[in-house]
Amino acid sequence: MATSRNGHALEAVPVGDFAMRNFETDRERAANDLAERLFFELEKQGNRHSLCRKIGDHARRDNMSLDEVEHLLERWKLEGPHGG
Repeated sequence: MATSRNGHALEAVPVGDFAMRNFETDRERAANDLAERLFFELEKQGNRHSLCRKIGDHARRDNMSLDEVEHLLERWKLEGPHGG
């Protein structure tokens, strides 16, 4: 079975179904869309989330609630990588 970069098992999912099965709510899909625009990768493990920066320092935050993800992404959107 294939695994992600952090060692979690990956399920084979048809491309068209991926967003619907991985991100179940509108909030999760919106957070994922914002993460993509800000060059982050959002992963979901159960009801917890991980964010990893795709460029630059590749900073990673694990075991975050959806509220924490939204807050971090909104702050990053407003302040940028240098804190505003």
